[in-house]
Amino acid sequence: MSLQNNKDVTTTESRLIEKASLIGSIAEKNGQFTHGLALRLFRLEKPFELLTIAELIEQINIHVKSYNAVFGGET
Repeated sequence: MSLQNNKDVTTTESRLIEKASLIGSIAEKNGQFTHGLALRLFRLEKPFELLTIAELIEQINIHVKSYNAVFGGET
């Protein structure tokens, strides 16, 4: 593997860990937050299992902003 490929793999690994951490952090949120996020995902016109990682991250970020605006950031 070339040095450039190794760098690309390392970048991909970092991005994978970052996204997995964000998705995994949902389990640490309070019930009000997770229920609201689940409701948001349920209302999408796409089954949960078919969401891409990017779509899921987008919905999480939208919900965090919405939740924080209403409840002041306590998740």
